Amino acid sequence: MIKLTLALTAFGLMATQASAQFKGNIYAGWVQYTGDGTAQARVVIDTDPANPAGTKCPDIRHGNTKTPMTLRSGFAPLGFEGVRVCVAPVDSTMVGMFVPPALRLPTPSTDPQKIAVLGDTGCRVAYGIVQNCTGDGQGKAWDYEAVADRAAQDAPDLFIHVGDMHYRETGTCDEGCHQSNIGFSWASWKADFFDPSATVFQTAPLIPVRGNHEDCTRAWKGWFYLLDPNPIEATSWPASCPGKNGAPLDAGGNDWSYTLPYPVTFDSFQVIVMDTARIDNDYGSRPDQGAVDQYKVEFSAIELIAEQAAVPSWLVTHRPFWAIASYGSEAAPKASPTDQTLQVALAQSVQKALPSQIKLTMAGHIHLAQQLSFSDGRPSQFVFGNSGTKRDPELGTGGVLHSNAKRALGRLGANTNDFFWSYHFSYGLITPGSGVWDVSFHDAAGQKMHSTSVAQ
Repeated sequence: MIKLTLALTAFGLMATQASAQFKGNIYAGWVQYTGDGTAQARVVIDTDPANPAGTKCPDIRHGNTKTPMTLRSGFAPLGFEGVRVCVAPVDSTMVGMFVPPALRLPTPSTDPQKIAVLGDTGCRVAYGIVQNCTGDGQGKAWDYEAVADRAAQDAPDLFIHVGDMHYRETGTCDEGCHQSNIGFSWASWKADFFDPSATVFQTAPLIPVRGNHEDCTRAWKGWFYLLDPNPIEATSWPASCPGKNGAPLDAGGNDWSYTLPYPVTFDSFQVIVMDTARIDNDYGSRPDQGAVDQYKVEFSAIELIAEQAAVPSWLVTHRPFWAIASYGSEAAPKASPTDQTLQVALAQSVQKALPSQIKLTMAGHIHLAQQLSFSDGRPSQFVFGNSGTKRDPELGTGGVLHSNAKRALGRLGANTNDFFWSYHFSYGLITPGSGVWDVSFHDAAGQKMHSTSVAQ
């Protein structure tokens, strides 16, 4: 927690006095955008064992103003009983925010000029695939913290995480991992995402996107308790994910296996977030018809959101609309076009295509960086799913695609002379130019690997 407990000299006596009012531990703190498009500060604190539902939250300080925080939920899911999440609305006028004694929070911008993108970051410990979690070397270890720290050095004023924060699911640990951190508890979320993201949280607000590793069969409890953009309406925590495999809906009639798309609107662009975690198929398999029916409806909502905005839109998902899925082994790699469910749902939707106001799409899920462009009016697809978790097999050698990957690219209808992919752990940067957005991929050392421009 060295990054979180910064020196307090800048705050002096004021912070010292404030710290006396809140004596619990603060384990993490960040600013994120919510389902109504506004910014919200969140902190994770100790539960009051004598009165869990009445645990007292700290205040946010900015200038001479105190903003009280309130509990996101008085009830905690199994594995999270020891912590509570406190929240408070924040905005661009709240400069110099901190939670006493020393937790700095970034001020949201009304028009971010540098956006960093991360995705698929957790250390994989699941189903016999065990990643070295020490982070001590590219190619064999978990590089997320190094990638996150390097992205923060570029001083973005917005982070987007395209999902799959949590990977320590089941099995026996390898190097750099404690068995107590495996599973779907706060301990695993803390080790896998919140601790290594400390510099990210201090640098800029976050738009988090739900990945398939946060779906209703995996880390759904932690996602909804900690990061979901919407309020928790339940008065007690459900034992099963509402709506999944016939489980009852929650008291508000909500199906937790998906959440509706929502926009975050800035002065010069809009981010539309689409939850694609619920798809029950994967690479090369037939479309998930239940999800197709759901997403056909959501595409109509996305079209309305994009058309009503006065600024162009980016569509952010976890699963990409168009990308090459790489699987198998390094010795015998396989590749197929993905995602069939989203492609079929879009083709069967009323509008048949993404609205013209959507200028780019970004996603993760594939553990290789990719950029695809098209000549038929589709927006460019960027894949930022290579920020730390165990990587997928390479698509070729020496920069040349293997035959399976070439066929997949052809089936996607992408421009073959403008396709980029990389095996290196990486992050993305997006900055505005003259009538364009400049989009670049950077490795864990910050070196630019590829860049392109997308018309605004």
